[in-house]
Amino acid sequence: MSTFGSILSIARSAIHAHQTAIQVASNNVANAETPGYTRQRAELVPSYPVRTPIAVLGSGVRVADVGQIRDTLLDASFRRESTQAAGHGLHRDLLGQLEGVFGEPSDAGFASTLDAFWGGWSDLANAPTNDAAREVVKQRGGQVAMALNGFSRRLDELSADTGLRLGESVARLNAYATQVAQLNTQIVSLEVGGTTAGGLRDARNTILDAMATLADVQVHESATGGVAVTVQGQTIVDGSAARALAHSGSPPSVRVTFAGSTERLPALGGELGAMLEVLNVDVPATRTRLDELAGGVVSAVNAAHRAGWSPSAEPVAAGAVPVPPAGWSGSGVDFFDPAGVSAATISLSAAVQGDRGMIAAGGVYGGTGDNAVARALAALRDTGVAMGAGAPTTLGAHYADTVTGVALRTSAAESSATVYETLAAQTDVRRQGVSGVSTDEELIALMRHQQAYVAATRLVTAADEMAQAILGMV
Repeated sequence: MSTFGSILSIARSAIHAHQTAIQVASNNVANAETPGYTRQRAELVPSYPVRTPIAVLGSGVRVADVGQIRDTLLDASFRRESTQAAGHGLHRDLLGQLEGVFGEPSDAGFASTLDAFWGGWSDLANAPTNDAAREVVKQRGGQVAMALNGFSRRLDELSADTGLRLGESVARLNAYATQVAQLNTQIVSLEVGGTTAGGLRDARNTILDAMATLADVQVHESATGGVAVTVQGQTIVDGSAARALAHSGSPPSVRVTFAGSTERLPALGGELGAMLEVLNVDVPATRTRLDELAGGVVSAVNAAHRAGWSPSAEPVAAGAVPVPPAGWSGSGVDFFDPAGVSAATISLSAAVQGDRGMIAAGGVYGGTGDNAVARALAALRDTGVAMGAGAPTTLGAHYADTVTGVALRTSAAESSATVYETLAAQTDVRRQGVSGVSTDEELIALMRHQQAYVAATRLVTAADEMAQAILGMV
């Protein structure tokens, strides 16, 4: 009877094992389109053998574990490419917004506004006594100032929006780190007996993939099933413990640190790295160029204008002979406010704003028909002006170089984003080829385990028939 019992025990273990395998394959099919799901396999191993007086006999089959089919090297490769793709992609988008600040090329862009300003001086040179021409110069000078003010304001808005986004991303990364730490605790607890917590591991891997888009994270799994997560060698998750990050400072000194620390985390990569690049490098560099342009406009225009004669500043009575004061070298009237030498602060001087008669056309005291100053200012269109540390260049060329520089950085980010997005997609295809569910493969597994299940039931039938035959002999 012990032989019959052994046969039935083997049949029972086979039925149970293949039932489990069928359930696992069915679950794979059900989750074939579930994002983040990793296909599973029932690991069938022989049951512990039984020693008898004549031999050591097998005792059936058992399910050692329901494991996941996953390649950690492909995971690491995918996260590395995802970090680059997300970082360059966001950098491209933010630089696109920076490029949009200028609105070039356009007939209504700053290049056209500046050109119209020089044209206004040229018109005044042709009619130096014409008040309407002075009014046009005044209005166009105000448009130059307002355009530069608008650039500065939009840069402030871009910095503010990016700063808010940086704070949200840091908070999201902190939340992910906390979730990973919590999942570590659960996974280690469930896997202490040697089984695999597949669902929890899938949840953790999904979160780790999301973390990789925010920063360049490295994942190190321990023998107990927990993971440690580091960024540039700095640990943010270690088992059940997570360290929070924080951001502080203002452009160009925005930094991400561990909460309570002042030590900057370098080369974060991902979206955090892209936002820091825009806040600390791209926007400040563009602002510096615009401030140089505004300062160049103010200094060059004022230098020429102060040497001219402003009718309202030094009026000459009708019919009187113009006699310049001793040592006269110009009315000394500034066209632009000399204190407004940045894109944010450039404006017309109070004198010009209040009276168009303060605008000088000529450089001769009382010389109403002289146009030397207007001609000199019109010639600034093609005159080199010292701005910043570079060689003197025209104001229009300086602005064009500024716009071109932003466009080139945007194009470079676009190219890099395209490359890394392609690499990330290719890596994900390879990863899905390993861990993704193939319904055809699962259906084959279902049929194979179904046949094994049917064969196990035949063992029960054979044992019953043998027992009935012996009983019939009694």
